[in-house]
Order: sequence, then structure tokens, then C-alpha cells
Amino acid sequence: MKMKLPFEKAEINETMEDYIRWRGDLSFDTCPLNIIDSMILCEISYVDFTQAVPSDGKAISLRKCGEKIKEKDCYSLRNLYGGHEDFFEAVCASERFGSVLLKNYEDIFEEKDQVQFSACEFILKPKLSYLAFRGTDNSLVGWKEDFMIAFTRIKAQEYAKDYLQKVMRPRHQYYVGGHSKGGNLVKYACAWCSEKQLDSILRIYDFDGPGFCPEVFDRSRLEKLKNKVTRVIPEFCVIGKIFEVPFPDQYIVKSNETGTNQHDIISWRIHGLELEQCAENDRTSEWLDQTIAQWVDGASQEERQTFVNELFASLAAGNASTMQEVYGKGLPEVVKAMAAASPTSKKLVASLAESALHTANKKTK
Repeated sequence: MKMKLPFEKAEINETMEDYIRWRGDLSFDTCPLNIIDSMILCEISYVDFTQAVPSDGKAISLRKCGEKIKEKDCYSLRNLYGGHEDFFEAVCASERFGSVLLKNYEDIFEEKDQVQFSACEFILKPKLSYLAFRGTDNSLVGWKEDFMIAFTRIKAQEYAKDYLQKVMRPRHQYYVGGHSKGGNLVKYACAWCSEKQLDSILRIYDFDGPGFCPEVFDRSRLEKLKNKVTRVIPEFCVIGKIFEVPFPDQYIVKSNETGTNQHDIISWRIHGLELEQCAENDRTSEWLDQTIAQWVDGASQEERQTFVNELFASLAAGNASTMQEVYGKGLPEVVKAMAAASPTSKKLVASLAESALHTANKKTK
């Protein structure tokens, strides 16, 4: 049998699950962390570890976490897509990830204050950790918080900043990463780090995370991060284009999904130790991005705030608390509630339609 060399490249790995089958038997001592490992850790940060982590705050291996979750039948992937239980079990059972220790798990949900935040520390080696910030879950609270980025700083950003300051230890090195809103949180948290703290951060990974509204955040704070950040967006990109802040190490990748479902990080296509890249974003997504940008530019912060508040009040009108419930049983109530929206919201809806028409006309000329 041919021996598998530590850096031998597979012919094609379509997904992260293929990668686990290919390299799951190689430890981080043998092969250092790469971008695919980073994606995997960000993906499993969506798992609800509440019933698996020790109450005394001690570290626990991912293998043990997986066993506890299976034993208690409490697996939950807290993102819009859900599922992928087989993938999670494969990660936890692998040699590469099974011995990784989980520590400093936080999961905060405050419906009254519209906050959804979660982060955890994955200890790869005694002096090396990966801090993963969870993106938006499937709750209306989490999605509303994303929209609030358009007119204010959100509490999850402050929680992320505080978490990083609390968890970082002297003489320890870190990778830091997040997907979706997690990509925004990781940039925000690192923007407040001291020079000494930044020296201990090896790399910052932003997977399709939104940027920052320049009216509420001084984006010059991100300048010190420019040589630390690796930013990846899918071919059909919407979330990552909102208030986008480009970085030198940034690229576009292909997905096994279509349209907005390309936001799901587990769908991104892998070749060996790399992601399959493409030269530019999908033209339809560019049209959508330009439409949203024009709409945002034409609205004041107060108008955006009114619209977001009324939109999410309407989404919750059918007693829905998650996006799935909105689609499943709440749509008639949502339509009814939006019909009674304020003149401000109706004006912004008309403005959005006008922006879409304007962008379409420019593209056809």
C-alpha cells in the first residue's frame, strides 16, 4: 500500500467531508492548520455544545463532545441550513480533530435586547488555539441583529470584543475566524486589539462576513489588520458585499450550491488543500449588490432603523421565532402586517424597487 505523505495532494476534494476522509488521520503536529481546517472549525462552531461542555468550565475533547451529543440525542446545527450531522460525527471521530480541546464556550441569546452571540476556543496544541465566532443562527433575533449593522453597532460586536480580550493568554498563539456575521465579529474584535495582542494572532479568517457601516464605525481601525486577514466570498455573494471592506488577501470561490445558498460554507468546493477559485462574482449577485447599495445610500440611518424594526415585527406577526417558521406558517401574517407598515417603510420598499430598475437599466446599456 502506498504511504500517504503529509502534504500529498488529493486529486479532487469536492467538500469538507471529502477532506476529512482524506486527511482526517493526520494530526496538527504533522500538518499545520490550513484554510480548510479553518472552515471546518467555523462550521462546527454553529453546533449547540450547551449539553456537552462541562459545567466547571474545563476543556473537553471534540471526540468526547460528539459522543455526549449523540448519547443525549441533542445535535443541533444553529444556522439557517441545519443538518450535516454525519459531517459533525466524522469531524469528532477523526484523528485530526477528535483530540482538539473545546474550551471557553459561550452562547448568549437575549430576545429583549436583540442579541445572538456565540464563540468558542479550539485548542489545537498546548500553545496554539483557534477562536471561532458563530455566525447568524436561524432565529429572527439573530437575523434582525444582522440588519441592524445598517444603522448602529450591535451588541454582539461588543460581546465579541470582550470575549477576545478575556480569552487571550500571554505566550499563546491564535488563529481567529468566523463565517457570516462571525466574519464581521472577528474583524470588529481584532480591531480593538493592542499591538502585542495582534502579534500573537497568526491569521484572521473572514468567510463571507459583512463589513461595517462607515457612519457608525471608524473603518480606519481595520487598517492594522490588512496583512492579517484572509477573506473568502462565494461566487454568488450578497452577505459579504454588504458594507464591504476589501483586504489584500481576498478571493472568490465556487460552490456546489446555486444563488444565495452559496453562503453556506460547507458547499464551497475544495481541491486538495485549496478552495476552487473563480475570477469574478456572478453577474446576478452583482446586480443585487448594487441594488442594495443604492437603496442603503438613499436612506438615512433613522429610516433604515424604522424599516428594520417594522420588517422584523412583521416577520414575527405569525408567532414565528425562526426563519423556518416564517416560511412555514407565518407568511400570510407577514404580508398582512407589512401592508400596514408606516409611510417610511413603504417609501423604502418603493425605493428598493426603483434602485433595482435603475441598476437593471444601467446593465442593459
